[in-house]
Amino acid sequence: MAIAAIWILEEFLRGRYPFGGYPWARIAFSQADSPLAFWSRLGGVPWLSFMVVVIAIATVGIFVISARRVKVALALLIAASFVVPMALSNFSESQSSQAENAIAIGVVQGGTPQIGLGAMDVRRAVLENHVEQTIELAQRVQRGEVQQPDVVIWPENSSDLDPFKDADAAVLIDQAAKAIGVPILVGAVVDSATDPQNEVYNMGIMWDPISGPGDTYIKNAPVPFGEFIPFRSILTQLISRYERVPRDFAHGTEPGIFTINGVILGDLICFEVAVDPVVNTVISEGAQVLVVQTNNATYAGSALPEQQLNIERLRAIEYDRTMIVAATTGISAHILPDGSVNPILKDGEVGSFVVAVTPQTNLTPAARFGPFVELLLCAIAVGTLAFIPIRRRRGINS
Repeated sequence: MAIAAIWILEEFLRGRYPFGGYPWARIAFSQADSPLAFWSRLGGVPWLSFMVVVIAIATVGIFVISARRVKVALALLIAASFVVPMALSNFSESQSSQAENAIAIGVVQGGTPQIGLGAMDVRRAVLENHVEQTIELAQRVQRGEVQQPDVVIWPENSSDLDPFKDADAAVLIDQAAKAIGVPILVGAVVDSATDPQNEVYNMGIMWDPISGPGDTYIKNAPVPFGEFIPFRSILTQLISRYERVPRDFAHGTEPGIFTINGVILGDLICFEVAVDPVVNTVISEGAQVLVVQTNNATYAGSALPEQQLNIERLRAIEYDRTMIVAATTGISAHILPDGSVNPILKDGEVGSFVVAVTPQTNLTPAARFGPFVELLLCAIAVGTLAFIPIRRRRGINS
């Protein structure tokens, strides 16, 4: 238990330091298809990581510890670690609390003309692709092939042209919104209001077909060395690739909350879905459906889109929320609260879909107590690390 707690302390620190941390490789995120996944709903992602490590260490213990009673105890612990979440998952499904008003959400995956580091170099073409797919979706609605959505989600970077300054970009987005007849949550790169020469915003903009741009969300947790460069003046002289990030993405401070027809959407941009404080905040602010806007074009064809999908699936389980994912090149998906996925636009596909979503209003134990569970496990780890040298010193003195 102590070793597993130390593992959680490592994940806690790595997920926050330095420069905001690197949380997306946590061991819990490997468990979306595992019977253990439901532990995340009980105690959050940190508790799931803890249980995975406990099982691993207990398994080793069975082989290296000679005492038969200990072997039996460890085997029972491993068995209980699988049986308990499987049993409680059935009970939890009957306790879910659904809002009365359902919502139809459309997703557009427009694609990019190229992938890799230069995926977003042709910015207007990327925007035009998403406009084209939205107009095609509107035509499918008119033909009765899909239902009329209440809102449409575009991915992160669907408009790298600032629609507040580029009139042509604004016209294109407005054209798409008018065609579909409902607001579009646009993922845009927007010049900073305070320091446009050095900073930009990674922003979600709710674009109304009548009134135009409305509520916005600025990404709270931009990625260090990808969206902002620490020690920029030094590193840009040493690493020429950082020239591709000429301006830093500023940190937003307000949660991504949008309300459509009385339903509260919690917006997360790209790998913010792996950042506990950001996700916890939108849930505590009342998010009934989680939305992820992401751009994986830089990593298209790699394992990253699938990795992110599994993180999103685990978050859906953890918070008992439907999750809607819109990606530029994939993977766009409709993820149910049990982690299952349907429908899906795969990596490299273009197109759209519309799904009916039932908002959830309940707060899972993870939403209520997950952060405290993590702090408790970290406290146990610190206490263990502090106790080891004390015990050694006592042993030497004796």
